Order: sequence, then structure tokens, then C-alpha cells
Amino acid sequence: MSCWIRLGIEPTKDQNTIRGAYRARLPEHHPETDPEGFQALREAYESALRHAREEPQTPREEPAAAAAPGILDEFRALLEDSTRRYDPPAWQAFVRQLDQLPLETLEDVSWSLLQGVRSCGMISRECVRILAKRLAWSQQLLRLDFEAAREIEGFLDHLEQPDPFPTGLMGQWSAIAQQETLWYLNSLEYLFHQRPLFEYASFANLHTCLPLPADDALIQRLMVQFAIAEVPSPSLYERCAGQQAADPENIDLLFLLAQHATILERIPEALSSWAMLHWQFHHPQAPRRLIELCHGQQPQFVPLLIQAFDRQQDVDAWPQGLEEQGQLFGSFAQSPETLSRWYIARRTEPDGLAAAFVNWRLDDECETNLLALLLDDHPQPALQRLYRYAWGLSRGNERLLREISEAPVSTDLYEELVLREFRRQAAQRLRWLAEAPVPLALGGYLASEERYPDFPRPLGKEFGPLACRNWLRHLRAFDQRALYRVFEQFAPRQMYPRPFALDHQARLAKRGLELPPEDDMAPAWTWHAQGLFILALLEKPERWLGLISPSMLRNLDYPAGHPFAATRDLLGQWLASGTPVEALLSQLDHANPVQALLADELCTLDSVMAGEHLPRPALLIKTFANDREAFAGDRYSMTLFLGALFLDPELSDEDRGYLLEQMKSVADDDPWCEKFRQYLPKRKIQRPARKVLERQGIDSDAFYLALDALEKMAAVDSAWPASRALATLQMSKDDPANGNGLRLALTAVLALAERLMALKTPVTAVAPWQFWRIDRRLGRRSYGLMMGLCAGLLASIAWMPSELHVLAALFFIGAGLGTWVRRLRDREQPLWLWIAMVIFPVLIPLYMLALLVLPSDVLPNRFGRPGDGQAAPTGGLQALLRQLKPKRRARPASVLEPGDGW
Repeated sequence: MSCWIRLGIEPTKDQNTIRGAYRARLPEHHPETDPEGFQALREAYESALRHAREEPQTPREEPAAAAAPGILDEFRALLEDSTRRYDPPAWQAFVRQLDQLPLETLEDVSWSLLQGVRSCGMISRECVRILAKRLAWSQQLLRLDFEAAREIEGFLDHLEQPDPFPTGLMGQWSAIAQQETLWYLNSLEYLFHQRPLFEYASFANLHTCLPLPADDALIQRLMVQFAIAEVPSPSLYERCAGQQAADPENIDLLFLLAQHATILERIPEALSSWAMLHWQFHHPQAPRRLIELCHGQQPQFVPLLIQAFDRQQDVDAWPQGLEEQGQLFGSFAQSPETLSRWYIARRTEPDGLAAAFVNWRLDDECETNLLALLLDDHPQPALQRLYRYAWGLSRGNERLLREISEAPVSTDLYEELVLREFRRQAAQRLRWLAEAPVPLALGGYLASEERYPDFPRPLGKEFGPLACRNWLRHLRAFDQRALYRVFEQFAPRQMYPRPFALDHQARLAKRGLELPPEDDMAPAWTWHAQGLFILALLEKPERWLGLISPSMLRNLDYPAGHPFAATRDLLGQWLASGTPVEALLSQLDHANPVQALLADELCTLDSVMAGEHLPRPALLIKTFANDREAFAGDRYSMTLFLGALFLDPELSDEDRGYLLEQMKSVADDDPWCEKFRQYLPKRKIQRPARKVLERQGIDSDAFYLALDALEKMAAVDSAWPASRALATLQMSKDDPANGNGLRLALTAVLALAERLMALKTPVTAVAPWQFWRIDRRLGRRSYGLMMGLCAGLLASIAWMPSELHVLAALFFIGAGLGTWVRRLRDREQPLWLWIAMVIFPVLIPLYMLALLVLPSDVLPNRFGRPGDGQAAPTGGLQALLRQLKPKRRARPASVLEPGDGW
């Protein structure tokens, strides 16, 4: 390597200049850290000093030596001449001058020229490449040390990058304009390729006043770069618009036009361009751009566009294996990109239908709020129709999907953007429902006429349940048989996202009410609205009651005789009255399946205690899980409450296990609670000490009477307490002086008694003259009639032949005793009365006469319902007990003294 290149100066005889260059480079090569570099620098310094001290060369070498300064002066003139500095032909002419130099002179000139172009400032890379190629700098790197070779190699690599434009076009410009323009365009190229786009945009947006060369390639490149970096430029937009109009099929020009229109906020042009990119070319950036434009112009359309741009893979054929993942293709799904768009949309805080739809897409539990807006009046019916379609893509039946797929073309660009994609998605969904193996197999299984059809086992493996879930999410009018089969093979409540209110369809079907079939003459949405209103009411009644409005009820076009019409009318009356939900609960007709289920869903422990009807034990279990705080920490009453629920004869083992676990958590190391829990499965009832109850502020008489009732019902599940005991418990339940905990416990005890009455009371009617049926009760009026017949028979014996006297007497005795026993069954007399009759038979005729006066028991018992055609009151057991009002309250059968018991 030349000593002058190592020192970084041009050849000179000035020793002071050489020493200054040496001192300037010396810190870069410390003798301890870089001994090789220091040695090379020292040798270059000494070589330069020797060259400076040498005598002039011999006369024969003077022409060659004199040639070097002349060529260097010519090179300086080339760089200083603005008309030639950036002109490649001028550099080629200079290279031809180099060809005239001797080889030994050319070597020294070569490195001087290299140093000159590296230090001359802004220069054309194309021009320098001409010089570098002639002097073959890249082939001489091996003659240099590593550091110098690396620097020069980097410089030569930089020369390989093209100039931003042909620099010869600047030949007639001023030197300042040349340098500023070249620097500006080189900076743009560097920022675009090497730095983040926001740095490019920031630099390009700076105010400048620079000439640009008339180079079409440069302008085209700037048009692309400005579009990508989102730098506004009206002139580039106009140029792009002209090019695109001349070549409308060019996707690149259409993309650039859309970008520039978006940057300049020319919304109509941007919308039409992006829409064309999406429809014709499926450009990957078109959906994002359209959503962004829509957010600024029509924010209510943003969720619709997100749903519309969710593209799922089209399927030509499905695999035959019902458990394979390919069975899901064509059913409703959401891509990861769509999910991220939902989260971004929620952060923009939309409102109205847009907010409800976004929340539903992110959380399936929010569907109720969306349904309320879809069913109610809306100031923009066309927008509401689109949201109904968006909901129907995943939840609607085949008829609604067919309506979506055949939706007419809209003249509004936003609507057509949504509808065109909805048509495609609906057609895709219809094809999956009609042709995919899983829907066909599951639909065939549910519709099979066989009593016990074979379930396709692959539907329960791997991806089969997911495909079945997607099929079940479409709203349909299932019959009871199909619903039974669904719940036999699947657990819809555990699916996510789960089929909406499918379990409520099953509960309605179990009560004999199925969703009515569609009316083909009515719009497809009408049937959905009629069913969704009731299903949403049963799914989340308290929330739904807060969302319904008179206009929503008016929109529900239930025909005459529709099974849901009565419930809608009742809700309309309730809304007009402005009363609380508790008032609605008291107005519900339990004979109506919908209203009976609604009553179950609305019940809390406080509401069931205040209701006109005693709740079923199963309902009490459900409400207890949601409203445990109603007991206010009264563990004794809570234990009694759970014990009464445990004795329900139709309770499942799972529910009994749940109740025992709850009793264990309630006990909290209390001796009586724990002992009660341990002995309850053995149907043995333990009693606490009276003083413990009184210390808790609990009415011990009522508590003990309830325990007596439980003991009787636990010992013999076909028996229940007498009327007076039940009436006393009812009075204690209705007494506000008792705490809520005790009143709730008494409610459970009375509900258990009513449950046993309904299950164990014989329903077969027995005529009064069937005196031998002593397993059935007989009312007072029928008893009097039978006694009269017996008396007539007795009086007629005197006119009978003597041989019939004995037979008539036996018949009289049998009929009288049988009728008397049936009358005793009616009053369900205690055991001590039977013993007294055996000991003192003389009392039997007297008591037989007394039974003509004594009233019948108005409650059912294990021997039948009340006689003499007495009809049960509409309010059930509770209404009947409230009518009794005994003059003397029943007392507990056994009362422990203080200190006894647990």
C-alpha cells in the first residue's frame, strides 16, 4: 500500500505536512493495543520522509514524473466543473487520458485519484464506477493491509448502488442545485431502504424547494415510495390517476392510486379504488384500508366490514372421516386476523349496534344485548337489517341464510361491500349444511324414526364435537325427541361458544311446548324474532326484562293462538304498569310452560319465600347456589333448609352430593350441624339444644316442629305431617318476626311436603259403595250416605226371610266397619285413637255417629285426595294452609330440655 494512502495525504516534499499526518494517525494505532498497525504507520512515515529527502530524478525520467501532477490537475478541474462533474461521458474522456500514462506512474496516480473521489463530497456513483473499473481498484485490495482493504471495499460496494437518476441531466444546473438535489434524492433512497418508513415520511414532508430532473423512472419511483410511506403529493396523485386511467387492468397502478387518494383524504376515490382492489384482485391491504376509511366516515359499519372480510377456505369436497379437522371447513369460524380486528374495534369504543356486535363476537355471553337491538325499532332499518344478516351467518337457519345469499345489490358502496361478502359467506354456509358429512350424519340421527337409532361414534371424537357444535348453533325448531337425543350425546352447556338457549328449548319441549314451525309466507326474520324473544327471556330473564320495550313487543308479530303470545301480552301489561319484577312474578301463570319456566328463572330465595306458590325443591337448590347470602349467616336454618332439600325423593345422586358438600361448608365445626349431616343419609334426624337455638334468635318451637316434620317424611316417604302441623309451619313461615333464615328453611320443609303429596297421593278414584277398599279415604257426605244405606239395610232385615238374616247382618257389619275405617282414613286419626277403640269397643258406635259431624281433612294424604268432590285450590298447598288458620298451634312431638341434644 502506498505510504501516502496510509498517511491519508497526497504525495508531497513538505516534511512538516508528513509529520502532521503521522501525528494525526498515531492515536488510532497504539503500540500496545495495535502493534501491527503502529508498525505499518511508522514504516509509511519513514518511507514518506525518505521520499521527501530524495534528489530529483534523472533527466530521462522527467517526462513521466511531470505527467503525474498534470493528470491530477486535470482531475481537480473535472471535479470543479459543474457541467462535467456529474457527466459520465466527461469521465470517460478523463479515463482515456489515463491510458496515455506509463504503468509505473499510473499506480501512484491511481491511489491519489481514489483518495480524491473519497474526499470530494457529493459525486455520481456511475461516474466513479467508470474510474474504478479502469483502475481496477477492487483487484488490488490484496496488496493492502486488512483495515485499509476493508474501508476501500466498503467504498467500492457503495459505488455498486445506482444513482437515483441519470446525473448527466443536471449538466446545466448550478453546482449548489446539483449537490442539494443529489443529496436529497440519495437521502430519500437511503431512508426508504435502510430506515423505518416514518423517518422517510418525516424527511419527505420537510418543506424544500429543489429542482427534480426530468426522469420518468425517478418520478415513478417517488410515486411508489410516497405511496408506501404515506407522504401526500397532489402532483403524484394526478400523475398516477392518469396512468391508471390509461391502463385500468394494472393492479399496481390501482394500488398506488388507492394509496395516494387515501393519503390525500379523497374519500370517494379511495373507497372506489380499494373496493375494486378487493373485489377484482383480493388485495391483502384492501380490507384494512376499507375498515380505516369506514371508521372515519361510517363507524357503525366497521363491525359489519370486519365480519365481511373474514375469509374462510372454500372446500371442494370434505373428508369421509367424521372426526377429521376438514369437516369444519365451510362452517362458521373466525380467522386470527379477524379476532385481532375485533379487539382493535372494541378499543375505539363504538356505540349502539356496533358496540353490541363487537362485544358479542368477543364474548358469547353478550348475545342478549345484541338481540335486544336486533328485535327493537332502530332509526336506520337498513343498518339493522345488515346486522341481522351478520348475526344470521352463524346463528340463522337455512331459510335466513338463503335470504342473505340472494340479497339484492345495493347502490350504497358501504352496503354493497358488506352484502357482497355476506352473500359469499352465506352460500358457503349453506353448502356446508347441505353437503358436509357431519351435518348430514347428525341431522339424520336426530330425525331418525327409529326408537333407538345408532349414534355415529366418530361425531364424538377429535373434531367431530366441534363440527356438531357449529351445526347446533344454527337456530332450529327441534322436536322433543331430537332434543332428547342431543342432550343424550352432547353437553351443550359446556360447549363454547355454546348453542343459544338450547337447554331452554329442551325444557319447553319437556313441558309439551316446541318452537312452532316457520311460516313460509312470512319473512325469514319473523320466525327468528318470535323464538329469540322467548329464548332470551328464559336465558337471562332479569337482564332481558331490563332491555325489552313497548316498541319491541309491538314488533313481535305473533299470530292468533301462538304459544308465546300470552307471555308477550303479559309483559306488555307489566311494562305499562311500571311495577317491579316481583309483581310480574306474582302474575305469571304456572299452567303456561313459558311463564312457569320464567318463574323458575326469576326466583331468588327471598322471592320464592314471598311467592304465592311453594317452590319445587329443585328450584330451591338452583336459587340457593345464586343467593346464599339470604340466610344472613344463620347456619342452623341453612342446615335445616339443605336437609329438607336432600329428602326430595326424585333428587339425583349428584344433587344429593352437592347438598352434603354445602352442608359440610356450612357446619364449620358446629357439633349439631356436623352430626345432622352425618345422620341425614341414614334418614335419622338429630336435634340441637333449645338454648342454642334461642341464643341464635331462632324460634325453637317452629324449628323443632320442622324437624318433626322432616323426621316423619324421612322415616316414611309416603307420609307427611298432619294438617295442623303444616298449618302451624305455614304461620311461622309467614311471620315476619322470624328471621329470613328460619322462614326459608320452613319454606323448604313445606315444599317437600307438597312434593310428597304430589308424588305419593293415590289418584285412582274409588266409589263410596266400595266399602271393602279400606286403603282409600271417604268424605263426610259420602260417609253419611253410606251410613244411611246401612241403616236402611238394618231396618229391612225384619221383612227379610229368616234364612237371609245372618247374611244381611254380616253384610251390615262389614259395610259399616269398612265405611267407618275409610272415614277414619279421611281424617287420618292418630294411633292412640285406634288403641282406644280396641280397648273400649263401646265407643265405636258413638264415634261413628261423631264422624257425621266432624269435618274432613282438606289436605291429601296417603289414602287419597279429599273426598266429596273437593277441588284443590289454585294456589297449591300454601294457599290451602293459609285458609286453615288453626285456633291452636301444633306443638313439637318431642322437645329437648336445655342442655340436652347437640
